[in-house]
Amino acid sequence: MVGLKQYKQDPFWFLKTSVVRTVLFLPILAACIYYFEPSLKTLALYSLPILLLTLAGSWQMFSGLALGSAIVFYDKGFAGTDILWVLAGLLVTFPVSSIMHSAAHGSFRPRFLNRFLGELMGFWHNLSIDIWAVVHYYHHKHTDIPNLDPHPALGQTYMGFLDDSGRSFGAAFTHHFFECHGKGDRAIRAFHLSVLNFKVRSPIVSMIWFLLLGPKAFVLFYGTNIVFKRYHYAWFNWATHRKTGDEVQVLNLNHGLYKFVNLISWNLYYHGNHHAYPFLINPKNLPAQVKAKENNSAA
Repeated sequence: MVGLKQYKQDPFWFLKTSVVRTVLFLPILAACIYYFEPSLKTLALYSLPILLLTLAGSWQMFSGLALGSAIVFYDKGFAGTDILWVLAGLLVTFPVSSIMHSAAHGSFRPRFLNRFLGELMGFWHNLSIDIWAVVHYYHHKHTDIPNLDPHPALGQTYMGFLDDSGRSFGAAFTHHFFECHGKGDRAIRAFHLSVLNFKVRSPIVSMIWFLLLGPKAFVLFYGTNIVFKRYHYAWFNWATHRKTGDEVQVLNLNHGLYKFVNLISWNLYYHGNHHAYPFLINPKNLPAQVKAKENNSAA
């Protein structure tokens, strides 16, 4: 897992990597402001949607997208081709999620690609590859164990799972951080400073994309992608981890729309295979020796 070793050794690892990103992003933001010269009216008009899209809650993000869309249509008007921005925002979610997933596992070769691609996808999705990778590590280590897995299958409806995902993620992340680093003053300070820095960095990233893309593409393309990413992340984990009675099955899904999603995302929804062989970039394509072993077992 990307950054896992450093995280276990240093409670300030998340903070250090986040500060480095913030220091790198600030001059990019300054250059965008200098080059694009946004008016104060434009910044004031879109500031609330930009802020809402940086929040972690699904309903806050959806509200940001809805408000931003209303402002865009008031400010820029509506063209029939605008639906293409929305469609692109939906579709790009799947390959970006798949690349980030494989990068977190350290699946790419040469190895430096994992950090490079993880940072690139994290910049697009406004996430930290280090936090994402460590949280995902605990998902594999404690799959579907309540309070230990950041998103355990509890037999809920999808909306129940979505509503509970933020709480379960935060609770599991906090538990594992302090279990790893203890609850001394140094660890507590590292934890709170990491959270604070992320809250500062996140709007900076959103503002960079706003200036680079312009208001319409930012809201309809980027905003759609960011919001859909949140809802899809919950759907993915809810659909592929199915609780029946006291047992939880991790499923491979390749029917209906899942076939198309798998086609554009290196078979992301072959999640059962992924849990069995987590370092495969394409979990549908099991190595020949694995297939031979499974065939022998079946025989």
